[in-house]
Amino acid sequence: MKKLLDKLIMLTNLSLKGIIIQFFLLNSIWAADINAQEVKSVRDVRFDLKVNEASLSELFNEIERKTNFYFSFSSEDLNSSFTYTKNKKNVTVRDVLLEVSERAELKFKQVNRNIIVQKYNGQNNNVPEVEVLIQGITITGKVTSPEDSEGLPGVNVIVKGTSIGTVTDVEGNYTLDVSDENSVLVYSSVGFLSEEILVGNKTIIDLVLTPDLTQLEEIVVTGYASQQKKDLTGAVGIVSAEDLTAMPQGNVTQQLQGRIAGVNVTQDSRPGQAAKIRVRGFGSFQNNDPLYIVDGVPTTDINTINPDDIESLSVLKDAGAASIYGSRASNGVVVITTKKGKSGMSINYNMYYGSQNPGAGPDNMLNTKEFADLQWLVYANDGTIDDHPIYGPSSNASPTLPSWAADTKWYDEVTRNARIMNHDLSLSGGNETSNYYASMGYFDQQGTVIGSWYKRFSVRLNSEFKIKDRVTIGESFIVPIMVYQVMAVKERL
Repeated sequence: MKKLLDKLIMLTNLSLKGIIIQFFLLNSIWAADINAQEVKSVRDVRFDLKVNEASLSELFNEIERKTNFYFSFSSEDLNSSFTYTKNKKNVTVRDVLLEVSERAELKFKQVNRNIIVQKYNGQNNNVPEVEVLIQGITITGKVTSPEDSEGLPGVNVIVKGTSIGTVTDVEGNYTLDVSDENSVLVYSSVGFLSEEILVGNKTIIDLVLTPDLTQLEEIVVTGYASQQKKDLTGAVGIVSAEDLTAMPQGNVTQQLQGRIAGVNVTQDSRPGQAAKIRVRGFGSFQNNDPLYIVDGVPTTDINTINPDDIESLSVLKDAGAASIYGSRASNGVVVITTKKGKSGMSINYNMYYGSQNPGAGPDNMLNTKEFADLQWLVYANDGTIDDHPIYGPSSNASPTLPSWAADTKWYDEVTRNARIMNHDLSLSGGNETSNYYASMGYFDQQGTVIGSWYKRFSVRLNSEFKIKDRVTIGESFIVPIMVYQVMAVKERL
C-alpha cells in the first residue's frame, strides 16, 4: 500500500511539472506571435475594398475582415441613412476613414489595433485627421551629471517630431513609451547641451548630459555691474538680441511674449501699442509695471526704443533686485543694454516685409432676415408694441425688409490684410581708446482693422572716449518720432 502511494505521488509530481513546462512553452509561443505581428499605422495598411451601398457598420466589418484593425463605436453616433460605395485596389485605411469622416461627420483615433469612432460637430471645414497612437516599445533609463554621476531631475525627454514626452524624477530616472525602433529621443535641460539618441533595439537608455559652458559663461547685466551667469544666485531671465528680433513686432514689450519663464505679457492688438508686462504676477492694486533700466538710466517707457538697437535684455525677477533699486524693484526690473561700437568699422542693413491676415472671422453671424426675425421674437416675448424704424410696426405678423436691405459681411468690411515692414541701418566702429555707434530705423505697420496704423522713425547715437585708465566720457541719445492712429484717434509724440 505504501509503495502504491509513493508511485501515485511521483506520477502526480511528474504530471504537474509537465503542465508547468507546457504552460511556459505555450506562453512563449503566444508572446512571439504577438511580437511578430507588428502594429502598423492606418496610413501604412493597404487593402482591396469592394462595397456597394454599405452602411457604416457593414463598412467597418469589411475593414476588420481585410485588416488586423477592429472598431469601437456607439450605434447612436452612426448615421443610419449613410451608405458607402467603393471599388478600388490597394487603398489605405486612412483614405477610407477620411472620406467617411467628411461625409458622416465622424472622427477616428487609432490606439494600436483598435480604431475608436466618435461624433464631431463638423462646424469647421477641416476634416479631422486620423489620430494615431501606437504603444510599441517602453524605454527606461537614467540621466546623470558628468561631475558626480548623480541623477539629474527635471530633464525633458521627448520623442522628436511629436508632443510625446516625460520628465526625469528626483533621481534622474524616466520611463517613456515610443512607437517603434526608428523613434529618436531628445534630452534637454537648462544649463546642458541637448542630446538626440535613436532608440533602435534598445529598451534601456542611460545618458550623461554635457554642461553648456557657453550658456553658463554668458555675461548678465544685473544693475551697476555685470557677471557671468554661472556666478548668479538670483532669479534672472535673459533674452538675446537675436531672439528679440526673431519676432516681427513694433516694440520690445511685444517681443518678450513667451521668452522668459515667470514673465507674463498681455498683448495689445492695436498696431505698435505697448504690451503689459507682469513679473511674478500682481503685487499691488495700483501700478504693477516693472522698473525699466536702459543703459543704467531708470525709465517708465521703453516703447521708443528700436528693438534692433538692443544688445541684451535681462529681467531681475526676485527680491534681490531691491538691494540695487530699492522699492521701485518690487514689480521686477527689466535691464536693457543697447549696442555700442566695437573695434573696426562695420555697416549693417536689415529689413523685412510681411503681411498680417485677420482670418475668416466668425461664421455664425445672423443675416438680414434672421436679425429681423430675432427683433420680432423680442417683441413677442416681452409684449412690446412698437413701430420699428426699419422693419415696420411690431403688430405685423413678420418684419418687412426694405428694398435696400442686403446681407453684408461686416467683418470683411472692417478688416484687411495689413502690411508690416521694418528697415534698420547702423554704422559702428572703434579702437582701443574710443568707439561710436549710429543707427536709423523705420517701422511701418498697418492694423488689420481698417483705419488703424503705426509708424516709427528713430535715430540713435552714442560714443565713448577713454581719457585715462579710470576716466571715460561719452554720450547716448535717441530721437524717436512715432505717429499712429487707432481708429479715429491720432496722436503724435
